[in-house]
Amino acid sequence: GANGIVVIDVSASISTDTFSQIGATLSTLARDDGRLGLVVFSDQAYEALPPGTPAADLAPLVRLFTPTGGGGGFAPTLPPNPWTSSFSGGTKISAGLTLAHTLAVADARRPATVVLVSDLSDDPRDLQRLGSILLAYRRDHVPVRIVGLHAATADVALFQRALEPQPAVVQAPPSV
Repeated sequence: GANGIVVIDVSASISTDTFSQIGATLSTLARDDGRLGLVVFSDQAYEALPPGTPAADLAPLVRLFTPTGGGGGFAPTLPPNPWTSSFSGGTKISAGLTLAHTLAVADARRPATVVLVSDLSDDPRDLQRLGSILLAYRRDHVPVRIVGLHAATADVALFQRALEPQPAVVQAPPSV
């Protein structure tokens, strides 16, 4: 029921299994009555849905994160998505969070909550930028929630330290 900006990691480190967790997370969010924006990122960020979009508008995107096929010795595959051709596959979490921060503070009266959906595995060369944008979130009192996708313990700890006293990382629902 709140306003938010959902930031989804679609980098190469996200596996088919993890994509199904993203699909489950989006499906849950789509059943909410809130309004949100959607940012997807890999090495760069893209505003997929503008802030204020009804959460139900996420429902058609769930299929892009739902593996199909498989069985008989074949691995499941993902449908083509509109971001594959424009992203390199590298990970710069700071790119997604920077765009989300800009969108979240656009209404100075009431910043939106940002929900990062990621495995939290970042390019080591991005860590300084990531630290800077996380400090901006604290400075501007923009709430951040994180849905971890099989995130490594060290990566979870980094985000928990940077964002404390906000709540810890929540693990995504298991894939089907």
